[in-house]
Amino acid sequence: MYSYVEPISITPLTKKAIERYLGLYLATMVRHTSNDFVDRKSASHISELSDEQVTILINNLVQEFEFKKSGLNEFDSLVQNLLKDENISQIKLWIKEAIEEWKNLDDGLDSQTDLVFTRATNRANQQRRQEQLYVDIEAYEGTIHSKKWQVPMSLRVIEPEAAIKINSI
Repeated sequence: MYSYVEPISITPLTKKAIERYLGLYLATMVRHTSNDFVDRKSASHISELSDEQVTILINNLVQEFEFKKSGLNEFDSLVQNLLKDENISQIKLWIKEAIEEWKNLDDGLDSQTDLVFTRATNRANQQRRQEQLYVDIEAYEGTIHSKKWQVPMSLRVIEPEAAIKINSI
């Protein structure tokens, strides 16, 4: 039952925390730190970035974790071990793979389909189709184009199998 809890109540920087919430971090930071991705319909701009620009983007995103690691030096070794060099390497690789999946999704769309971040609409009277980058945590397995882009639309996700037992007083 406690598998899906709010990010503030999980152990930071564990593999499970990274796999579950790094997509949310990546989505937020990319859209908030780059004017190229502010608009919901600007997700396709990823394909316009050069390899050098993508490398700079990745390094900027990883820099926050490196800064956090350097700040842990004043704590005891137990806290310092929360974020090690291998964790930062794992995070950098995860971000690189996620951006590559983003680019591949955009590159794989036909000329009549636009990539949007979220809330894709496909009405009958629409001239262009839309595909969305973000995948809801509760999406059906067949509709998930990337596990890395499964972004919680809410920070409170309760598994469908969860049960609550109420004891009478």
